Amino acid sequence: MNLFIDTNVLLNFFHFSKDSLEELEKVFVLQSYGKISIWLTDQVELEFSRNRETKIADALKKFLDEKPNSGIPHVARGYPECDQLIEALKQVNSSRDQLMVKVRNDISEKTLYADKLIKELFEKSIRVEFTENQFSAAKRRSDLRSPPGKNNSLGDAINWESLLDAVPEGQDIFIVSEDGDFASPLDAERLSDFLTEEWAGRKKSNAALYKRLSQFLSLMFPDAKVAAELEKDILIAELANSGSFATTHQAVADLNKFAHFSPKQASEIADAYIVNSQVGWIATDEDVHAFGKKIQEAHSATLDPAQQKAFLGVLTG
Repeated sequence: MNLFIDTNVLLNFFHFSKDSLEELEKVFVLQSYGKISIWLTDQVELEFSRNRETKIADALKKFLDEKPNSGIPHVARGYPECDQLIEALKQVNSSRDQLMVKVRNDISEKTLYADKLIKELFEKSIRVEFTENQFSAAKRRSDLRSPPGKNNSLGDAINWESLLDAVPEGQDIFIVSEDGDFASPLDAERLSDFLTEEWAGRKKSNAALYKRLSQFLSLMFPDAKVAAELEKDILIAELANSGSFATTHQAVADLNKFAHFSPKQASEIADAYIVNSQVGWIATDEDVHAFGKKIQEAHSATLDPAQQKAFLGVLTG
């Protein structure tokens, strides 16, 4: 599944985004386990680097402009609650000042949580290098007033031409962008007809637009509620579908780093031991047995009795 994330979406994770960083974490998990392929153009990387500080500066200005004021009108003075309020406001301001010292240091070091996630996303993305042909095509697109893009701006046109060049024919593309450059004038929630038809004609596949990562994830991965749970579900599926002893050992090692599993996840793990011979045949190996026993004991009250019996039978050989 091919995903293109526009610069504006990434930059909003340094501002006041409708999506939380949890959505970016989910994307990272999906990318790490090969569920999605993120296409990164040189243009996006350039725009991100160029605009990161400006976006952060605007966010900090809005945040600091709302600093609580300790001024209290005289009509409210003389009450115990007034003194409590003044102390609370002082504490809020003090905590905010302390927070800003740490935030400003991490901004400078580029070690904000968003920085770390985006850096990892970039490192694992499929890179599309900028070419003169793409620039010429983008310039022609702009001159003809064809979407995507704004007047006197080639950024989105370059991104589109880059994707047209790089994404293999027959593969769909999902675009996440918060501005209207890719959107239909009739419906801001969908890709313009012009771009939809162009992609279909050139690539023999489909293209779709989402305004936010949360929209894309909720439709394409409806069970991805929390990043950590998503990772567990992916690894459990890998265990259930393991085709070799080596992949079984690896899946068990990866799952073992988690301390807790839901009853549903525990049931799926038990089924993997019972149904998949590549797991069951080595269920007495030290690591596979220890993990299975941990799950069996922790969820003995929630596993179906018949499943519990079968699970124990596999574990005991």
